[in-house]
Amino acid sequence: MTADGTLGSASADSASADSVSADKAVEAAARAARGTVADLAAAPDEQLDDALRAIADQLGSQADAVLAANQADIAAARADGIRDALLDRLRLDPARIEAIAGQLWALAEVPAESSRRTIRELPDGLVLTEVRRPVGVIGANFEARPNVVVDIASQFVKSRNAGVLRTGSAAIRSAITLADEVIAR
Repeated sequence: MTADGTLGSASADSASADSVSADKAVEAAARAARGTVADLAAAPDEQLDDALRAIADQLGSQADAVLAANQADIAAARADGIRDALLDRLRLDPARIEAIAGQLWALAEVPAESSRRTIRELPDGLVLTEVRRPVGVIGANFEARPNVVVDIASQFVKSRNAGVLRTGSAAIRSAITLADEVIAR
């Protein structure tokens, strides 16, 4: 930054390059997610519910790795001056991990909505029917709360949609561990 408060050219170039790099990463993630849409749409309800239960089980078996990543996020957040309520939202502990797993189990037990529903019969034998289809790929940009990674991903699975998750940098280690070690498996 220069004395007059403007970005110097090197900083502006770096910021621009970071933005282009982030845009390309999001675009690549969206394209990869798009490749899973047909499989999610065709999956039987039981398979999706089993996937949610498997994520809950994986969360339990990978709890140590998730908690270690979260501790690194908390240490970095403290070093950056994050305190109190913001730090608490970032924090995971065994009880919170267990609660997240419990939410996954509960969601797996919710009956899936039918993809077809008769609204009413019309004159001349016509039937008005509602047909539901997944949206496809949904983007979710959320603040640095690691539990939201699992919350949103589980909603994507249950609704048969794929998605791209983007969190704040304060939760990046936790988010990556949850995505790679818990959800993706």
